[in-house]
Amino acid sequence: MTARVLLETMATVLLTLLFLVLAAGLIAVSSGSAPLNGFLRDGPATVFGILALPLLVWAGVLATANALGRKRTPRARFLINALLTVVITVLTLGSWAVFAGTAGGFGQLVFAIAAIQSLSFGVCGIVALALTHFGFFSGRSGRPAVA
Repeated sequence: MTARVLLETMATVLLTLLFLVLAAGLIAVSSGSAPLNGFLRDGPATVFGILALPLLVWAGVLATANALGRKRTPRARFLINALLTVVITVLTLGSWAVFAGTAGGFGQLVFAIAAIQSLSFGVCGIVALALTHFGFFSGRSGRPAVA
């Protein structure tokens, strides 16, 4: 795996995590949590509690797809990675729906929270993919476009 592929994948995953924690912090603050508590405790706890496994799977799938498609254009890599992000999001929603169906009333509440986090994962992942594919790593020279 080339350094560019690894760097691009790591940047995408880290940007996605940053956006997810910010979104979860905003949700926590809007539901009555103190701002410091929402961004530093409740938001990250919600993200990592609900999306830990999907994020790890997504990072591995992205690294594999980027390594196999490193000679493709940035647009083709973006479309492939965006499709993989949507697939991981749908699988995450499906797994939480199965949990909600078997857990009863409390499971439905957990599914509502997980659905919001899963959909924000899809949106944040695609935004991070767009930033890395068309912004930071848009050049074909192998160096990041931003120094």
